[in-house]
Amino acid sequence: MSNLYRTFKYLGSRVLPILFFCSSAYSEVTPKTSVQPSFRSDTTMQIRLDIEGQNPVTATLDSSPATLDLMKQLPLTLKLKDYAGTEKIAYPPHKLSTENSAKAYAGKAGDITYYAPWGNLAIFYKDSDAGLANGLIYLGKLASIPAAFSKSQKITVRITEVK
Repeated sequence: MSNLYRTFKYLGSRVLPILFFCSSAYSEVTPKTSVQPSFRSDTTMQIRLDIEGQNPVTATLDSSPATLDLMKQLPLTLKLKDYAGTEKIAYPPHKLSTENSAKAYAGKAGDITYYAPWGNLAIFYKDSDAGLANGLIYLGKLASIPAAFSKSQKITVRITEVK
């Protein structure tokens, strides 16, 4: 028993520091939360939002399964309603894919996102106060935030692909 104890003590004094060092190094380069979009590619797509009584706004979308599903539904005319004083939301005709998506995202001003639990698009005109939202998927970014978004009334928007 004493030989076995000494063997474990020796191995523990040699192996544990190595394991601790490796796990510490790994955690420093691995993000603790999923705040960045999980699926980015070099391929982006452009869309145009025509807002009643406003100049059109363009947006750049990342190439992801969710954005590809959205692009298949274009052109779309949606009635955006205000939500929580930070975003405009609307429901596309068909749900978008959540494949290869981050588990959570914190919406920032100008972000175009998809909230999978409810199946709605969410376009942020202010940074979200909620922090990370489980099921929120980043799709892309507006080139500029329309002034009409900061008003609480519903807004009709036509979304088309820029070719």
